[in-house]
Amino acid sequence: MFKYNRIAAALLAGFVATAAQANLEMDPREIMRKNEDARKSLNESAQMKMTLLDKSNNARYRWIDFIADDTDPFNRKSLIRFSQPNDIKGTGFLSIEQGNVDDDLRWLYLPSLRKIRRISAGNKTDSFMGTDWWYEDFEFVDGVAKGGNNNYKIVREEEMNGARCWVIEATPTTEQEIKESGYSKRLMWVRQDNYVLTREEKFDKKGELAKIQIATEIKQIPGEENAWRAHKLEMVTVKTGHKTLIEYSAYQANVALPDGAFTTRYLEQAR
Repeated sequence: MFKYNRIAAALLAGFVATAAQANLEMDPREIMRKNEDARKSLNESAQMKMTLLDKSNNARYRWIDFIADDTDPFNRKSLIRFSQPNDIKGTGFLSIEQGNVDDDLRWLYLPSLRKIRRISAGNKTDSFMGTDWWYEDFEFVDGVAKGGNNNYKIVREEEMNGARCWVIEATPTTEQEIKESGYSKRLMWVRQDNYVLTREEKFDKKGELAKIQIATEIKQIPGEENAWRAHKLEMVTVKTGHKTLIEYSAYQANVALPDGAFTTRYLEQAR
């Protein structure tokens, strides 16, 4: 009996090792394409509560209305507009990601100045409205449209937030991406059960850990069998201890959006 148990244990260990090796040999670029598929909806809208916390946990709050058109990965469109507090009410940010050209289109509208500001590629590492997100952090850089700008490597597997994950390293490869990005590399924890990104560590040009993004409350998109959305995001700036939390509510997928919603004219219509 003892000998049988040893044989069974050895066979089980061999099976686990073989499965782990097979997972490590998977194509990381294909995993990132499946990650893109896992967050895809056609159109969506939501309300967001944004909490800014300093290292002493002093909090400031903001509320945002959000819409997006994700029908074309080479022409993604999104618009966010602050609804509270009053000092930034009506401030809006419009982004049109063009996967087939070198530069995306981004505009920030400031109602206090009644002025639209174009956000150029050189401003990608600027903080967005005092949060821990840079403009660069809003980009979808790992899918079919932009994934060619990065190299991917599976470095290990491990548990994260109760789910088995691939840990994938992404490094920029094109001259333009290396120049414009604020990151020298990123480590991404992609769940093996649904391909959702649950954690991301971003390293600065010196190779030091700069920011950590954590995604929780991951829920299936209504009406989409294999699509998921994190309803809570946290971004932490490591050196300062400052963090920004985003919580989604009133989330709707595949909804009708206003005509001309993703234009600078609509952006200027402060609510």
